Amino acid sequence: MIRRILNSRLPLMVYNPVKVFDVKYFNKIFNSGALPVFDTECLTHDDILQKATILSKEKFSFGIRLSIHDNDLIEKIKQQQMINLDLIISPLSKDDTPADFTHFCDTKIILEIKDININDNIKQISPHALILKGNEAGGKVSKYSSFVLMQWYLKKNTLPIFIHGGVGKYTAAGMFAAGVSGLVMDSQFLMTDEAPVSDNFKKLLAMVDESDSTEIIYNTRDIYRVFAKLGTKIVKDLKLKAIEFFDDPDGRQKLYDVITSNMVALDQEDAPFIQSLFYLGQDGVFAKDFVKESTSLKEIIDNFFTTIGEQLNFIDANDPVKPDSEFAREQGTKFPLIQGPMANISDNADFANKVLEEGALPFFAVGSLPEELAENMIKDGVQKVDTFGAGLVGIEAFNPAVKKHLDMVKKYKVPYALFAGGIPSQVAELEKSGTKTYLHTPSVSMMENALKNGCKRFIFEGGEAGGHVGALSSMVLWEDAIATLINENYDLTDLYLVFAGGIATCFASFFISGLSSFLAAKGAKIGIQVGTAYLFADEIVATKSIKHQYQEIIIQENETMLIGRSLGLASRTAPTGFAKMMVENEAVMIKNKVSLEKRKRAFEKKNIGSLLIGAKGFLPDFKHPGPENYTWFDDDAHKEKGNFLVGDSLAFFDGPVTIKQIHNNYFEAKPALYTNLNYLEIFSSSKNKINDEIAVVGIGCTLPDADDPEQLWENILDKKYSISQMPKSRFDHDLYYDPDRSAEDKTYTTLAGHIDDFEFDWERFGYAEGKEKRLSRSQKMVLQTAYKAVENAGFLGDDNRLACDDPSRTAVIIATCLSNELGNDLQLKYWYPQLVSMMEKTDEYQILSDEEKETVKQVLMEGIEGENKGYDPVHGILLNIEASRIARHLGLRGANYVVDAACASSVTALDAAAGELLSGDHDQVIVGGVNTHLAPESFIGFAKMGTLSEKGSFPFDERADGFILGEGSVVFVLKRMKDAIRDKDRIWGVINSIGSSSDGKGKAIAAPNPKGQILSVKRCFESIKPSIKPDDIGFIEAHGTSTTIGDEAELETLNLMYKNSNAGISSIKAQIGHLLGCAGSAGLLKALLTVNKGVLPPNGQFETLSKNHDLKGSSLFIVKDAKEWKSEENISRKAAVSSYGFGGINYH
Repeated sequence: MIRRILNSRLPLMVYNPVKVFDVKYFNKIFNSGALPVFDTECLTHDDILQKATILSKEKFSFGIRLSIHDNDLIEKIKQQQMINLDLIISPLSKDDTPADFTHFCDTKIILEIKDININDNIKQISPHALILKGNEAGGKVSKYSSFVLMQWYLKKNTLPIFIHGGVGKYTAAGMFAAGVSGLVMDSQFLMTDEAPVSDNFKKLLAMVDESDSTEIIYNTRDIYRVFAKLGTKIVKDLKLKAIEFFDDPDGRQKLYDVITSNMVALDQEDAPFIQSLFYLGQDGVFAKDFVKESTSLKEIIDNFFTTIGEQLNFIDANDPVKPDSEFAREQGTKFPLIQGPMANISDNADFANKVLEEGALPFFAVGSLPEELAENMIKDGVQKVDTFGAGLVGIEAFNPAVKKHLDMVKKYKVPYALFAGGIPSQVAELEKSGTKTYLHTPSVSMMENALKNGCKRFIFEGGEAGGHVGALSSMVLWEDAIATLINENYDLTDLYLVFAGGIATCFASFFISGLSSFLAAKGAKIGIQVGTAYLFADEIVATKSIKHQYQEIIIQENETMLIGRSLGLASRTAPTGFAKMMVENEAVMIKNKVSLEKRKRAFEKKNIGSLLIGAKGFLPDFKHPGPENYTWFDDDAHKEKGNFLVGDSLAFFDGPVTIKQIHNNYFEAKPALYTNLNYLEIFSSSKNKINDEIAVVGIGCTLPDADDPEQLWENILDKKYSISQMPKSRFDHDLYYDPDRSAEDKTYTTLAGHIDDFEFDWERFGYAEGKEKRLSRSQKMVLQTAYKAVENAGFLGDDNRLACDDPSRTAVIIATCLSNELGNDLQLKYWYPQLVSMMEKTDEYQILSDEEKETVKQVLMEGIEGENKGYDPVHGILLNIEASRIARHLGLRGANYVVDAACASSVTALDAAAGELLSGDHDQVIVGGVNTHLAPESFIGFAKMGTLSEKGSFPFDERADGFILGEGSVVFVLKRMKDAIRDKDRIWGVINSIGSSSDGKGKAIAAPNPKGQILSVKRCFESIKPSIKPDDIGFIEAHGTSTTIGDEAELETLNLMYKNSNAGISSIKAQIGHLLGCAGSAGLLKALLTVNKGVLPPNGQFETLSKNHDLKGSSLFIVKDAKEWKSEENISRKAAVSSYGFGGINYH
């Protein structure tokens, strides 16, 4: 999970060069937004403590990196209690005994990890985060690339992760998309003005190319990555020493001592760096790209993170790693995925069909097959497979039949081909004949040459792949290739770029989305190629493409070996006895100073036929063709003699899988990518929230005379007046009504916007007949309305629940206030003992006989109980259950709660919903309001305040003298705008901003105050897109209660803020009354319909503007009759909604 760890502005650590200590550089790093880390390698304990003490007196935070898991040094640093020591970094390997990191106060503990499968060791220390130091970095590195380590720990550990190795301008975006929390950089910044290195070193670094980083390897485990040109003698000597020390029990320490003693400090002016020993990763080549636009460290770091942000912003609209992408459509498959050709394995039409059926493009491995075998394979493919490719080897020295293979591809019109070791003329030859042809480009120079010669299709396969591999890791190759394409301004519109090597998990897919979406936006067609994963497919064994033991062997292993490394024939394979023997023979011959030519011949002699033995378990007799003359290898012989090519992705497979599962891994886990992007936005935002708008994707309503939004709109245009006397079935006029306003405990009006035809579908929601009566009218109404909204959004599943990937990511928020009718009835029932007690104190009751007393009590009980006889569960009346019941029935596990802000409750709920979405805590919110409280106490309470009207609801009209109560429910389904666009949802409208305020001390607590209202409008526009101004608003759905003081205050506010907008004003309360807690939802629904329909809606039965209002000199007007809402071409219609509540609550 992405988390903020560092005490710096940016999630970046920057190391000093080894043996160079410069306080000014550390200070510049911190001022640039990164955390400076003091790399202590090659220093004594005393040196380390002395320099750390110097840093502890500075005014910036810093970190310390230890070069080994040194318990003694860790204890000494702990005793220093350095206040500004933000973190300490300690390597941890499989062999280390975890140190005691307790009592480090506020200093964070971060472990530098180079191994996989050490989670148990990590847990013993309980660090704050991990740094994964991949093979691409400088110094002592992992045998795994950063790309593989990143995937492994994102999949199998929950700690925040930093990546060290392979970090470039473009790979960094991929890392953050995958889910890392930060980056570690060192040599990338050594050409900046502030870098504490000599000018001579900067000149050397400017000339470094991708092949100038090499490995010194001891016993395949200890790997040191250093700078070396072909003639760098000290590195050649150290490589030989590493082999010579192999049999020495102290060889590991001796090698490290020799390395550290010969390490040169990069600030030496007169050092002959080309013949010197210093750490340099493969990513050192990125340094010159970082200083192309500026040499200022701060500007470079600022530009770096700006570039990352820009790249990630392309994902929503341009993510190429998805089904039915442009790449996929072009090759006629479901996914932009190529199955990489595997020698002696992908030679089977049945397997190819399985791959194609599941959505990827299969490739047959023609390789260096003899002419007859190659032709039979291609011919079979043409007959049985609808579309496929041929994997070719273009170097005649390795493939004498290459010209014959080219002719076969043309003869059979194979749709696709790819060349390993090919040249542009071979590609052009096949392209001319109609075969779309890719070129493997393990280096940038090869890509540039191919581009100049008209090639358009490229496969960038990193060294993590299985079989023959190049020297560069995936991240370094991909970064270098992309940087070249961008820096040289190549036209990307006709290019097909395929990324390959180590793509094993969904995190690799996310990485490539982050890496390449901006390339897709520039017109490039992006694909991925996978090989190793298919070796774990059930289908590859079932179709006899490999022996079952091949799969068993690679399932048992979690690492690979490189054989032929020193010969320029590096091949990645499983670490079987055969592979280990090949590596040992290679080392012995180097130690014995055998010539390269003789070593190659010996290698080829031992390796011949091993691939076929590994894959198929036999070796043919080429002089006597036919299976009857094969030499077969089973069980131990098969394992001993076979070469089992496999990439580093084997670390992720613990058993067989299906091809469908492999593909789904890359393309069906996208919600996690979007979660990562949201966390990043929250992480980097000054407001700690996602910078997005809110899309309304579902609407539903239950309102007077309107059971759905379309009926409501029709009523609005018809000026339908849905207000009348309360029906006797719900209101006892004789008991509670009196036209005399001074009559005690009476209301002078029973007008309301009531719903007469509401029926609850109890069967749909699984209630037994009669049991639904134990639910309040409000719970039933809002539940049913919520389902309308979910259905409108298209999100209701066949099981009557919300159809979504993760029910815990959907929240329910309901606006409500006052109480509900059932609650009132039950509460009265519970007061029965008190009423009896009061009766018993009267003389009239006391003169009754015992029988008469029992009769009176019985009649009282029956009257109070009404239909609510016996036990009544309290959850049927609780207001919070209005939200909870929706969550229960829809199967949601996100937050659910109710909001009460009086008459502003609905917009308060909308504000809360926006917060849930923009905080990243939820991906969808079902939000709305409900009011059914048309009970006597509502009428009497508001009547005694003098706020109700006995005439009707006429906002802003000269007839306005009070509001009319109303009931109903309106519910919306909300999502973040970018999610709604990505998911192709129907968008009813966009909530750009919500502003709120309180009136503070001033008028009476229930009196409206224009100052408070104006503040809410101003706050709304303060947080809105800069492009939206008050003058852009064309319609205002006013709070418009029809009270004299309320309407006057509101129009004063609107006239001040929207005077020049030419906006029309109306209020839904003119037709259905005031829905209290649901009022704002009803207003928003009307505004959404208005924006969609392009018609300014009338203000009910409005006739004449009240004399209390003055709109002279204002462009605002009350909409009397419906009129077309004209907007300029390509400019969206924009509306505003106001909502105010007792207590000085203002929302806009």
